[in-house]
Amino acid sequence: MYKIIIADDEPKIRRGLKNLKWDTLNIEVVGEASNGEDALNLVKTHQPDIALIDINMPIMNGLELIQAINDIGGSCMVIIISGYDEFEYAREAIKQGVYEYILKPVDRKKLFKIIESAIETLDNKSKQDRLIQWANKQVEQESDQVVKQYFKKWIAGTFNDYEIDQNQEILGLNLQNMNRLLMIKLLPVHVIGSVNLDPTLQDFCVLNIVNETMEDFLDKVVVGLEPNLYVVCYRLEEKEDHKISEISAMENISSNLADYLNLHCLMEHQESHGLNRDFTHLYHKGIEVFKEMDHCSPIVQMAIEYINGHYGQVDLSIDHVAKVVRVSSSHLSKQLRKELGISYTDFVTKVRIEAAVALMKDPLLRIYDIAEKVGYSTQHYFSSAFKKVMGASPAKYRKDHYHG
Repeated sequence: MYKIIIADDEPKIRRGLKNLKWDTLNIEVVGEASNGEDALNLVKTHQPDIALIDINMPIMNGLELIQAINDIGGSCMVIIISGYDEFEYAREAIKQGVYEYILKPVDRKKLFKIIESAIETLDNKSKQDRLIQWANKQVEQESDQVVKQYFKKWIAGTFNDYEIDQNQEILGLNLQNMNRLLMIKLLPVHVIGSVNLDPTLQDFCVLNIVNETMEDFLDKVVVGLEPNLYVVCYRLEEKEDHKISEISAMENISSNLADYLNLHCLMEHQESHGLNRDFTHLYHKGIEVFKEMDHCSPIVQMAIEYINGHYGQVDLSIDHVAKVVRVSSSHLSKQLRKELGISYTDFVTKVRIEAAVALMKDPLLRIYDIAEKVGYSTQHYFSSAFKKVMGASPAKYRKDHYHG
């Protein structure tokens, strides 16, 4: 139903206009005013489709009201009601974009004819707006497909360096300034009560979740490359609070996919000095990481992914990890031993000690610092676990291999 307001300082004219059979035109009178100021408030409040406005009103006259409506971006169609002696004012109003004017006394048939014409214009505008909206959506979808094809060809090695840069410029991609690559692989985990989404709908939902979760990262591009495989290229400033935001964003992507779509995923995160040159190398590196876990069940893959990303937490209990991957701790323990051949505790220890060995290359890090970074609360506990795995104390191993 279309909305109309009536603005005239003469009560008799307002009553007469209000009592017309507006419902026959599918129109509702949502307000009436005796001066221009009140009429402007009605426009702001009700956002009418049509406004019947008298030229000669107190406080703010019709011409001032029309200008004020234009100033606030009002989109209603204005029809002037004018007396003979105000005809020149009406002509001026037409110049301001008024749809039509009608002379007093108001002839009902003539008014309704003008209103019907205004409704037809509104209907056409509505159709046009929907058409433009549809066209913009199609362009956006086509643009997404073009970007997707560009990345696929880039990965396949189709482009040389010049073509890589040229295509990025055409597509408005600024990967030269992006220094992070996040790869997301969806896992085929069956969850009781989950719904199998149409692939196109699932793709739309996943892209939407990733984009919204990473909305604070202004320089980014999110692409669904293959079924169940997505890449996010973005820029991150080398500041501690930004890195914390990055970790939080990745955790939120995982939890949002699980909570809203019952989808579980693996993530591989890579750093770069400029993705316009490093992207394909880092992409294939990430694919290899995913392939290394293909022999494991999705549940174990998710557990490994979480442990690899959180081994620095002191309290990385099996109960906590089982809760994250949404299975019981006994089931997770059984699956890890079955598929990896070792217990949960031994696997976490292995991951932590491997990380510690890598950190030992940095001569500025003390043994205590390394122990803390890989999730041990005391240096003594770390040294004991390290010697059990590597056959030597941390200090001796470092001396023999790095800083002898």
